[in-house]
Amino acid sequence: MRASLVHDALYQLMRMEELSTRSQRKAAEQLFKDICKEDGVFNFCAFAYYKALRKFGKPAASAQSKKIIHLAPKP
Repeated sequence: MRASLVHDALYQLMRMEELSTRSQRKAAEQLFKDICKEDGVFNFCAFAYYKALRKFGKPAASAQSKKIIHLAPKP
């Protein structure tokens, strides 16, 4: 869970063009794998998740796939 939250936040920054997709995506995916392992995910599973992100993650990090961001109303 923690790894996916960090990874998703980094992808969001890439979509917002605050981070470079070209230079930072691999680092974000490596960090995901490292956090998975720290949190007790078996090495084989962490590596499989990492490889899946490397193979299929590029479109999700692209600025062309910006998501609508909904903000909670201020009190």
